[in-house]
Amino acid sequence: MTFLLSLLGDWLLFAVGQSTLFLGAALLLGRICRKIPSKAHVFYTIGILAAIACPSLSTAIAQHDAGLLPFRRAEAAFEAFPVRAESFGLPLAAGAVGFALLLLYGMFASRRLMFFAKPFPDRESQEALLQNAAVLQNVSLPILFTSPNVKTPTVWCWGLHPAVLLPESLAERISTGERDAIFLHELAHIIRRDHLTGLLVRLCGALLFWNPLYWFVLRSSEMAADEACDLLVISKGNVSPENYIETLMRVAAGEKRALVDHWPVLQFLSRKEKIMKRINRIIDFGEQAIPSATAVSRLWGASVIAMTLLLSLGIAFCQEKKTTPAQSSFATDGDPLQENTPIEPGKYTGEDAKRIGGRIMQKFCEVNTYWLWRPSPEITELSYTFEVKPKSKKDGERIVEKIALKNNLQTVPFAQVRGIFYIGVSDGISQFAEAGVLIFKSVEVSEKEIKIHFQINENGGAYQYLSNRFDNGTYGAFEQMVPEGMLYIDAKTYTPIGVRLPKNAYEKYFDFVKLDEKHFVPQRIEVANAYDLLFEMRFKVYAPGLWLLEQSVCKFNGKEFSKAVVRDVVVNGTAAATEEKK
Repeated sequence: MTFLLSLLGDWLLFAVGQSTLFLGAALLLGRICRKIPSKAHVFYTIGILAAIACPSLSTAIAQHDAGLLPFRRAEAAFEAFPVRAESFGLPLAAGAVGFALLLLYGMFASRRLMFFAKPFPDRESQEALLQNAAVLQNVSLPILFTSPNVKTPTVWCWGLHPAVLLPESLAERISTGERDAIFLHELAHIIRRDHLTGLLVRLCGALLFWNPLYWFVLRSSEMAADEACDLLVISKGNVSPENYIETLMRVAAGEKRALVDHWPVLQFLSRKEKIMKRINRIIDFGEQAIPSATAVSRLWGASVIAMTLLLSLGIAFCQEKKTTPAQSSFATDGDPLQENTPIEPGKYTGEDAKRIGGRIMQKFCEVNTYWLWRPSPEITELSYTFEVKPKSKKDGERIVEKIALKNNLQTVPFAQVRGIFYIGVSDGISQFAEAGVLIFKSVEVSEKEIKIHFQINENGGAYQYLSNRFDNGTYGAFEQMVPEGMLYIDAKTYTPIGVRLPKNAYEKYFDFVKLDEKHFVPQRIEVANAYDLLFEMRFKVYAPGLWLLEQSVCKFNGKEFSKAVVRDVVVNGTAAATEEKK
């Protein structure tokens, strides 16, 4: 499921630009060809299909790392971290399911429409329908029905034989001329296969529903199909433009909103505001120009499809290649993955990611050990005053605790040594890396930063916990298991820049200082969960190498909720002095 959501998220990231490009181009070309509705309809249909196909090709190419652009070294800072694809894939999947349910309901409603329809009692009208089908060279044998549930002539094309449905009120007052015009229009939809193109473009809506341009193109496509059918009727049928316009106006005058208005049926009348547009389109054409406006050659259609496919492939392949640089770009004297060889910039996957990631995490754990796991062994005694208070008295009372730690600080509760109950994701990543069970899905190395896509299958993931109290009380707290994420590391110092987690949660680390030649600690940490809870922590470094909380502010929805403060620090029996570290 996670893989599917990730694919949908990747598809959406590509589709934001690519689908908008094709849909916009379809609207532009359709507007240019507005005097030839059949060609405009082709542009609209192909534009919608390309809006699905191009991102799909891009996603497949990205999955197989087949992009044509060369790999470039990433230099993005933590603030520019990409959001996990699953966070986009989930709402897209939910919307697609909802859209599909609406389509299924439309199919059910149209089927129910036919269930209550009755064969048209007038044999002459049935024969006239067959004669008009012969005029348009329709190979299907249509059947004429009447129904109380339609208020405008409708064609249903999803059975063994297509069915033309007439409203009961219209069937009683229809004239021969109006009957022929209506029959020819509905049969023209069948000849043009508008029910099939309508199905395709609406199925595409399951993935394009979020794009406003899709709905503009869909409406324009329906309008172009109706206009193309109008011109086809006047071109090949025995109906003059004047009589056809008169039929449109008479039926529209008596038409009320249909009880059933779903996509599987094609109706003679669209919304009344579009009727005048159709009439004006017929008036704009002289009888000499109408035949040329109805013809779309197979060569022209095939050319448009071929050009669109080539353009889609070109756009899809124009993405950066993510694979590790070729072996020839490595140093030729020795194995580039040996520990004494510098790590070359590039993206590593599979066994390479495991080996390179292991080297990086070994250095990472060594550099950050004094703030991730344990304090300096030179610290034997520690005491301080811990105070926490909520922003509002209704949320609790101010608490003041005296903390005194003696003897072996390597064995006392780590929360008290830190001055705050904080278990970060970096802690968990380090421990799983030391245990050899951290999974490196990919490792991307650049001159400035290292990006590790990690996964933890043991124990449900890395444990993350943060609270402004030592006793697991309120005043702001949260915990979660982290099975997967992105760890960003400074490539020069091997200190963490931050961790990107699902649902826009993260940890960020700032202002690292040296405790000694090998070890670094952060002076600020910011932690946010997926539910608008944010902790902003500041730390101080005291001699001889103690990393201890100074202040922790918990915010909810951007407003301060509680604050924890550490003061009166005494180290090894002496009032602690802040070290000047750079």
